[in-house]
Amino acid sequence: MAEQLVGSSIAAPGFKLKCSTCKEEKYSTYFYKAANKKRGYQWSCISCCKDRRDKHKNSMSPEEWSLLNKQYWLKTEYGISLEDYNQLLKQQEHKCAICKTDETDAFRQTLYVDHCHSTGVVRGLLCMQCNSGLGKFKDSLERLEAAKEYLRKVTNG
Repeated sequence: MAEQLVGSSIAAPGFKLKCSTCKEEKYSTYFYKAANKKRGYQWSCISCCKDRRDKHKNSMSPEEWSLLNKQYWLKTEYGISLEDYNQLLKQQEHKCAICKTDETDAFRQTLYVDHCHSTGVVRGLLCMQCNSGLGKFKDSLERLEAAKEYLRKVTNG
């Protein structure tokens, strides 16, 4: 059985927590983890969180919900606003920063946020293929140069 962490306010696995919404006591596995909360978990249980999300989702159109999700995702994943994203899009003329594929021709008609995985700094917007390619090459200039030389060697270009 799990023990309470000594000198910590974070609940250990198997610890019971009280949901602030339904007021039921449940094991910590029934709560989303939250590093920004003192107790280490959300105040509402997963079931209540989902109910609240569904109620909110059903109160708006699919387009509004999609926009809200995009805003949330941009802010939480990359620290940028939708306005920042749209400004990048305009600066790049709605094209991938690498291959210049137009946004309307890209997969799901969207460009993906390219960022440095070690610093989190946003570098630009890329089509899915270019973004995946950089990821596969682990953002390494050496690997990309080696791939370029390999292609030169095995093709007539």
